[in-house]
Amino acid sequence: MSRQDPTSIHYDVSEVSQQNRASYSKLVNNDLKQRDLSIRGALNERRKRLLEAMLEEKKIRRLQEAIEHGNRGRATALFTTLNNPPCILHMHNRIALKKLTVVLKHGLSNALAGHLDEKMFSLEEVGTLRESTKKRFDAFVEKVENLFNTEVWGTPFAPTHWNLPVDDREKKILTLCLDNEKCKTAIDSFDRIIDFLLVPANQPAAYKQCVHTFRSVMVKVRQKTPFTDEDIASFQRTTDEWYQTWMTLEGREGCTNYTHLLGAGHVADMLFHHRNLYVFSNQGWEALNMLVKQVYFCRTARGGGRQASSRLLPIARWLQRRLVFMAVTDEADLKNKLEELLNAPNTTAEPDGEQTPMEEEEDVDIFETMWLYLIIAID
Repeated sequence: MSRQDPTSIHYDVSEVSQQNRASYSKLVNNDLKQRDLSIRGALNERRKRLLEAMLEEKKIRRLQEAIEHGNRGRATALFTTLNNPPCILHMHNRIALKKLTVVLKHGLSNALAGHLDEKMFSLEEVGTLRESTKKRFDAFVEKVENLFNTEVWGTPFAPTHWNLPVDDREKKILTLCLDNEKCKTAIDSFDRIIDFLLVPANQPAAYKQCVHTFRSVMVKVRQKTPFTDEDIASFQRTTDEWYQTWMTLEGREGCTNYTHLLGAGHVADMLFHHRNLYVFSNQGWEALNMLVKQVYFCRTARGGGRQASSRLLPIARWLQRRLVFMAVTDEADLKNKLEELLNAPNTTAEPDGEQTPMEEEEDVDIFETMWLYLIIAID
């Protein structure tokens, strides 16, 4: 329809009258003048020039609309992305897990293709393998677990007991789930992992250099003192070097949300704004979370048992006990604090352990009155 419209840039002038052609030419010239473009040349040349300008205008208009959409509600927003920086501990954890995952997948592919037979089997066993996928898969899992348990996280004398998550039927590696300490140790030992898993065709030297640069990136971003502009520029240069190498090796498969934040410069923008991201890190919370997990899996019935089926109650009781025992030196100190509370002039205790209201509510010290409730809960 636009080819018959005399106001369209796609108007077909091949079979129109001379008068209509002249009118269309004048219309094109007017549009070119409004854009400060040349009106020289044949009609087709001028129309092409105008079309290119209109396409650029359309791109700019779409960008403006996208920016306007992104700024919508900004004035009344609870917080903006710039004021919601990521936890650098979690960023290290997720990127490290991605690196471990892709390298382990490359290693499994090499193992199933027979490229790791000499590392996994004796010379006598190699001659009898033939096309046995199951033997190669089982040997790969065993060797990887032994590598991590006795060299990366443990020793032959004191090994850890980690199991590689795999699907035996599909012969594939499942999602890895490791705490940050294990991830940091694995990244520090990445050269040994690469030496076992990768073959020359996988460019192991490039992976080693990439991980070495990644370690430098994380050391810089964990800086506890305020960043100067020079510090941020140095950080971004190192980040760009790591990002370009990693994307060359893995492409989209190796990308995570945090990889994008680093490579696109968003983390550098936050550093310019906040001057330090260490203060936003959740190391203490992550450490407590790991401790709670250990208690849940090792010191509770995990919701089972005849008398109780709550998963939360054992954790809550343990947290109460931990809070009390962190605030006292020994059992005698605990009893002294309880006795002081019971004998306080504005505090009385009922026989059933409930506390009567204070005369002046504004003078209530919640940390003093909390002792009685915690002791009752422990008993």
